[in-house]
Amino acid sequence: MLALTDADALWLADTDAEWLALAEIEAEFWLLDAEAEALWLALTDAEAESLALTEADALWLADTDAESLALAEAL
Repeated sequence: MLALTDADALWLADTDAEWLALAEIEAEFWLLDAEAEALWLALTDAEAESLALTEADALWLADTDAESLALAEAL
């Protein structure tokens, strides 16, 4: 086995530190990406729920529209 010189050992330690820093940055990126995806899904779910009409809402709207139309025709 080849013996490492001090310069070789320092170079390897520096390289390992750089790779570790890059791995930590990549892990943080993927964590933030997952959080952003979860927030986006929550937002779209909340938006869909707020836009979804229940059957009662649809009947109320239809009744209100019919009443408005009848009032407009009476004028």
